[in-house]
Amino acid sequence: MTDYDGRTVLGPVVCNTTDFKKELAEIVWTDSITRVEFEERWHSILSHYGLSDHVWLSDIYNIRQDWIPAYYLEENLSGLMRTTSRSESENHFFNQFCNPKSTLVEFFSHFETAIEAQRYEHRKNDHES
Repeated sequence: MTDYDGRTVLGPVVCNTTDFKKELAEIVWTDSITRVEFEERWHSILSHYGLSDHVWLSDIYNIRQDWIPAYYLEENLSGLMRTTSRSESENHFFNQFCNPKSTLVEFFSHFETAIEAQRYEHRKNDHES
């Protein structure tokens, strides 16, 4: 399928009637391939489906170091990771002093009180250990 400029369009025809989406997902959403493997398979997939000159795919390929796991496998990202339990803990903490009907001033007052209580607990735990 092509658009009005004669370019190949990614859409239902390519994505739903071929294995393109599956093959691309296998190399994009994995942390088990290297940069070299990603490069080789990316070009092979695009060539196979006649998408080597696709503008949007070329654009996202040009920023691949920002979103493809193979390009940041050796980076320590543990500080960015969030577990469900950690998020739930934060939600519980904020729900203790948040009220949808609170004014901004009330929110900050409650927030400061909650943060101070948390700091006190940290200091107490540090002292005890």
